Amino acid sequence: KRYMLRELTCIPMALYVLNLMCGVAALATTPEKWLSWIEMQKSPLMVLFCLVTLVASLFNTYTWFETTPKVMKVQQGDKFVPEKTILGAHWAVFAVLAVILLIITIACA
Repeated sequence: KRYMLRELTCIPMALYVLNLMCGVAALATTPEKWLSWIEMQKSPLMVLFCLVTLVASLFNTYTWFETTPKVMKVQQGDKFVPEKTILGAHWAVFAVLAVILLIITIACA
């Protein structure tokens, strides 16, 4: 059930990508279409949709990272790297990339 729930998170993410593609298409046409797309993004329904998509993507990330050490056994000599180390490395890279994206987003705003 949990696997299927994780796989279902692709639906809001795909819809979010389509929304962004519509934004790029609006940007490529006229300033009026771009401004109308921007206004649509400010609606409470779109904000809720973005929050749902964020939660879905974080759930997907969490469950993916949780399964990675079980399927990716890293061997060093005669021993295997502990699952906690692999999981910690994944979360550390995730945190670093999240901070970098946050900095880029703030710088571009």
